[in-house]
Amino acid sequence: MQEGRAAKERFAQDKAKDCACCYFWSAGKKACTKKSCYYLLPEQEAEEKEGDCRSCPYGKHSPCIGYCLLKILREMRLPK
Repeated sequence: MQEGRAAKERFAQDKAKDCACCYFWSAGKKACTKKSCYYLLPEQEAEEKEGDCRSCPYGKHSPCIGYCLLKILREMRLPK
């Protein structure tokens, strides 16, 4: 596996445990054929501020109605 990767990098669940077992590994070159890992997931955007209606699907065009719907949507997505 490649060393020196940042701890915050996230990979897809189906990534091989060892890079040598990956489809994109070149045994002759003993290196990956890709510039960056195929299984590397994109970075998550920084946590949005509470009450930031620009990213809220209900508050893009007008402010939320009395309570923050973005906060409710986030709470619904959390595993119980």
